[in-house]
Amino acid sequence: MRTFVGISFVLALLSVACGEDNPLNYDTLAGTYTLKEIRVTNASGFVTLGPPDATGTLVLTTTGDFTMSVSAPTLGLNDTYSAGVYAVEGTSLVFEDQDSLGVTGADASVSGNELTLTSAIGNQAVTMIFAKV
Repeated sequence: MRTFVGISFVLALLSVACGEDNPLNYDTLAGTYTLKEIRVTNASGFVTLGPPDATGTLVLTTTGDFTMSVSAPTLGLNDTYSAGVYAVEGTSLVFEDQDSLGVTGADASVSGNELTLTSAIGNQAVTMIFAKV
């Protein structure tokens, strides 16, 4: 039996492209998402990177498991990995990491096939845009 150690955070979904008639659920969220862009903002300014300088994958399953990997060496993220479980609660997702990326205070929105995750890693604001494959 493995124990999940990490932080829990709520991803409030701000808009859902499928509309009110199709509620957010495991089936609509499940799939593989590829990182299109990462933007990091701190007191010194901001940096925006995309492939090949920043790569990543977010996988959501229909059974509530997730994995995320992000690599952006310029930003100090070298093959950073996170895994755990997520729960759909209305229009929100609650994640529990087994291996934390250090993400806290996260918000997410879904528009079409894109999932935008905005959070804090350390003292930096991070926005990651993933496209569903």
